[in-house]
Amino acid sequence: MSTRRSVLSGAVALLGTGAAAAAPPPHPAGAQPSAATPAEAASGVTPKFPEYAPGDVRRYGIVPNDAAAAGANTTALKALVAPAGAFSGTVWFPNSTGKDTYYLNDIVCFHDGIQVDLQGCTLHFSKPGERRDTNAGFIFALRDFSISNGSIVVDYQRGGGGTDAGNALTFGKRGEDGSYFGPIYDSKLPVPMGNITVRNLRITANTRGGIGILMFGGLNGVILENVWLD
Repeated sequence: MSTRRSVLSGAVALLGTGAAAAAPPPHPAGAQPSAATPAEAASGVTPKFPEYAPGDVRRYGIVPNDAAAAGANTTALKALVAPAGAFSGTVWFPNSTGKDTYYLNDIVCFHDGIQVDLQGCTLHFSKPGERRDTNAGFIFALRDFSISNGSIVVDYQRGGGGTDAGNALTFGKRGEDGSYFGPIYDSKLPVPMGNITVRNLRITANTRGGIGILMFGGLNGVILENVWLD
């Protein structure tokens, strides 16, 4: 094992590493606005740019390559994928330039049944540590979840009393530690945690003592394929 890098499976194969594509217009030419889907409506999500298809993050006002948009991006994404909501299916981050970066600044918990396709983009997560971040990661899911085809950069400023915090990905939970998802005990779950896939993903983190991927016992069916940790 290298002192700098752990290769979990094979060599990463990221999309969008070729020549930069021409940037599209702000909205698709000739596209007709589509009303909020039943799942969006049930989650209280109103598309900001309904010209984009459901699941395209631009539909919800999430924009790339603007660090100042991190707060707004995070608010929009959290509203869409909230565990208490109803949205499921694929969420994708278009890569208009071939090297787009989407900035976010808080932990995002995911509803069951969501697949995230980064399309060669980078998610850049920056956050000062808090006690409530204990046992939590930037992308936090319990079951029926996947993330693939891109990169995650973690700039987590450890502090505030949290432990096992500042991870890029966290899957599962056990007990009462941490503030996300509430107390969870395997024996009381109607459906086991798990059915999680991470594929073609590079994780780069500066968190001192942090863990790239934190997983708890009780997970049933986890696939890690072509994942690099720097």
